[in-house]
Amino acid sequence: MMMFFAPPITWAMAEMADQPAVLALTNSTGRTHTHLDWRPVEDWLGSQPFLLAKRGKRVVGALACPPDPPHTAWVRLFAASTGEAPEKVWNLLWPRTWEMLQSARVKIKVPPSKRREFAPSEARQDGGQDKRNIAGRQCR
Repeated sequence: MMMFFAPPITWAMAEMADQPAVLALTNSTGRTHTHLDWRPVEDWLGSQPFLLAKRGKRVVGALACPPDPPHTAWVRLFAASTGEAPEKVWNLLWPRTWEMLQSARVKIKVPPSKRREFAPSEARQDGGQDKRNIAGRQCR
C-alpha cells in the first residue's frame, strides 16, 4: 500500500513574481475576503505585509495587510484554497503579519469587542484556546 503525505504548509513573503499564483488562488476559491479599496489584488504585490501560505510550491493561501495610508492597515486580502482549512492558513499567516505591522510601528486598532479574536494566540492570555469565527467557519 502506497501512502501519500502532503508537504507541510509554509509561509513566504509575496513578490511580484507570485502574481500568477495569487490570481489563480483568488479566482479559484470561494474562500476569499477582499477589501482592495478599488484596486486589484496585484496592486498590493510588493507591499508588505503580503504573505503567502504554500504547500510545496503551490500557493494555498494569502493574507495582505499593507499600510495605506502610512501607519494604517487592514486586511486587504485573505484567501484559502479549497481543501485547506481557512483557520489553519489564518493561524499561520496572521501572527507573522501582526509582527510585521508592529515592527513597522503601525498602530493596530481593533474594536475592544474583537481584540481577543485578532490577537495572535501568543499575545492572548488564554493561550489561544478560545473559539474564533474565521472566514465564516467556527474553529478552535
